[in-house]
Amino acid sequence: MVTKILHLSTLTFGLLAATGSIHASEKIRFEDIPSHMPLNHRGFNVFTVDGKQHHGRALQVESGMLRVIRRDDLWEDVPASQVARIEVTQAGRYVHNIADDATAPVLFVSMAADSCFAWCAIPVTAAVTPLWAYAAARAPFFLAADFVGLFIPPKVYEIEH
Repeated sequence: MVTKILHLSTLTFGLLAATGSIHASEKIRFEDIPSHMPLNHRGFNVFTVDGKQHHGRALQVESGMLRVIRRDDLWEDVPASQVARIEVTQAGRYVHNIADDATAPVLFVSMAADSCFAWCAIPVTAAVTPLWAYAAARAPFFLAADFVGLFIPPKVYEIEH
């Protein structure tokens, strides 16, 4: 009896997991990409007509060209006629906030050191310490949101030419 319930619950959870991965694609024109999807702070998989896959963290639409920007500021240009499908994932959506929060105090200290010599860097560093505390307090929530984003199926756009 217990094994039947266990098998039934396993089957139910398996079906629910499979339904999360089944998703319909939305058909859009290449020119409509900026109005239909976010273009940064997401995971992007761009598939070409010949089956190649390009990964990136941001997209930039230019005339006749789709620029897939990676995390390390390198990019690949894909001709518009070659773009067949774009998958937009939620993974890594908030992680840039952690880096921005952590670097803001450093910018304040560097600006102060440039304008008032090195002797005022220590008091300015002490003054901006609450900003680092703020960043440290927000980081777990951003990491949790990014973890949840791993389980959200990607939004798929089929590009019509």
